[in-house]
Amino acid sequence: MDEGMPASAALAEMDRVAQAVRHRSRWYGRFLLALGAGTVVYYAGIEAADRRLPAVIGLMLCWLGFVLALVLWAERQPVWARDLRPWRWPLFALYFATVSGTVALSATVWAGQPGRWVLGVIPAVPCAVGAWVVLRR
Repeated sequence: MDEGMPASAALAEMDRVAQAVRHRSRWYGRFLLALGAGTVVYYAGIEAADRRLPAVIGLMLCWLGFVLALVLWAERQPVWARDLRPWRWPLFALYFATVSGTVALSATVWAGQPGRWVLGVIPAVPCAVGAWVVLRR
């Protein structure tokens, strides 16, 4: 900003930049929505594969490719809003904890039960909540 700029113009410029950052950082909400939806689809696919090894391996490779594509896309995003940074690691910790818990439930308590794919909704909840927080800003 120019030193000779009036205070009102400087404030207007700061507001414009803040709005641009807020808009450009909405990518994280879309990232979380994609991760949550992909998780539900993956759980449903694993359930549909019904322990057929080639299908399970194919699904695992697809999941790996999906997550890798998401991470590479996220790395290319130039803007990360300062107020969103504290959300990132707690959300991922909660996501991975719920994935671990639901995988354990699926392999033990719900083993062989139809509808185990519904467990995929549980890890999607932190993603949906995080996306809501980001996209409503």
